[in-house]
Amino acid sequence: MTPKISVVIPVYNVEQYLRDCLDSVLAQTHADFEAVCINDGSNDGSAAILAEYAARDSRIRVSSQPNGGLSAARNAGLDLAAGKYVCFLDSDDCLAPEALERLLSVAALFDLDLLHFDREVFYEEGVTRDPYEEQNFFKGTYPEDEAESGAEHFVRRIRNKDFQCCVWTRFFRTDFLRENALRFHEGILHEDEPFSVMADVLAGRVMSIPDKLCRRRVRAGSIMTGLSAARHLEGCLAAWLDLSAFLDARADALAPEVRTAVRFRLAALMLSAGKYRKSIAGDVPESCRETGGIPLERRIADAEQWLRDQEAAEERANRTLTQKLLAPLKCLRENGLCYTLKRIFGGGK
Repeated sequence: MTPKISVVIPVYNVEQYLRDCLDSVLAQTHADFEAVCINDGSNDGSAAILAEYAARDSRIRVSSQPNGGLSAARNAGLDLAAGKYVCFLDSDDCLAPEALERLLSVAALFDLDLLHFDREVFYEEGVTRDPYEEQNFFKGTYPEDEAESGAEHFVRRIRNKDFQCCVWTRFFRTDFLRENALRFHEGILHEDEPFSVMADVLAGRVMSIPDKLCRRRVRAGSIMTGLSAARHLEGCLAAWLDLSAFLDARADALAPEVRTAVRFRLAALMLSAGKYRKSIAGDVPESCRETGGIPLERRIADAEQWLRDQEAAEERANRTLTQKLLAPLKCLRENGLCYTLKRIFGGGK
């Protein structure tokens, strides 16, 4: 029988955390799911733990492959996913008990291609608190009883300044991903960024709910905290190229505000590249010295200037709006009610 949901779990040398992760999936209040676990060449005890859980519960499906990295494992899991909906769970994280039930109920009720949700963060002992992880990703408000197009929703999240690229805070209709040939760029870090932006923009029906349904573990030695600045820099630039190519290919089909929103993410990626560049002692890798034929330092400076220009334009727009709102009050104070109403409703005559 085909499950309603596929939970794709890439696994690589996480024997210390894997049981917590799998237990959280098996404890779900919604039982009609499969956990597609991709053993990505683990050389610790992870494979034995997967075999133990698969023998205990037929909903645990295990596939093994040589180590190819997180993106390769996610792509392999997506290929195997049989559920109508799919979500991605990192093997050192956990799901809230009601996560799948809640996500399925909303996605099915509103016939969604994509549903955003929130997460809570917990830290291993000795790990420094991360300001990025601490921020609230639901500062804005979102429709609670109707879906939006993905492009509209993406623009809203950018304007609210609570966009997050993490793929594990998204719940997808599986056929939507396959119909749009959405895949993770293999062999890089920051692979979530182009995948998530493309999915957000291309989705037909999207919603966000503020429920904290994923428990995000921040630990030393994870992929995002344990690799070199050079690897992060390479990943940022590869993600930038992917997203830039997507924007170029679809520029004519996207509304101006959507193109601008995508450019915000491109600028954010280049600023992250600048941060990692500063962390590298000496010369950057040869492959990172230019992007699309433009020197890295020029790309970073251009991104910084573009963001400054956007902030200045927003300030001017807000100032103009304020002036328009205050003008009737000034007219009322100086000329009285009758004259002011005449000016408003009489077209200024």
